[in-house]
Amino acid sequence: MSASRQAPDPEIAQIAAALDRIGMRRPPGSGSPGRRDGAPGHGPHGAGHGDPHGHGRGGRRHPHGLGDGAGEGGTGRRGAMGARRMLHAIVHTEQPRSITDLGHAIGVDQPRASRLVQSLADAGLVRRIPDPSDGRRVVIEATRAGRSRFEAHVEARAAEVAAAAEALTVAERAELARLLAKLADAWPA
Repeated sequence: MSASRQAPDPEIAQIAAALDRIGMRRPPGSGSPGRRDGAPGHGPHGAGHGDPHGHGRGGRRHPHGLGDGAGEGGTGRRGAMGARRMLHAIVHTEQPRSITDLGHAIGVDQPRASRLVQSLADAGLVRRIPDPSDGRRVVIEATRAGRSRFEAHVEARAAEVAAAAEALTVAERAELARLLAKLADAWPA
């Protein structure tokens, strides 16, 4: 977060983080047979809702800086959401992970995970490095630009939540933060 920006209330940050944690997860096998990655119309968000947050409609640039999916492992909302989920998984891992592991983490198959990682690498947001435990493999880590891009997304999400949360009382915001964190903890990984 930039020094010129004020840190959001703890409840706002907790609500935003919980929404992102929920939005970045897809249960294993959420796509239908014959579909490798849960194309729009399948999975937990129903027909045509490839992005649970409603971002990226109509091919517009995503307000959080991850694009409309062109060049990011797909096109439109599905590609942008896949790129966001993949970058989220990479940034939040304790140590670099393989493409296959990252694919499992976000609920896509290995070919789709590979395309997402390649698109993020092409954008300079991630890089492949030798696996410290097995030099024959590579693992993926976020670059400084990738971490900055993700932090920009976090700031934008917090601003959206803060604007929406103005309709709530202080007690309601605290209760919402508590319940969303509990829901995110219980959400299928």
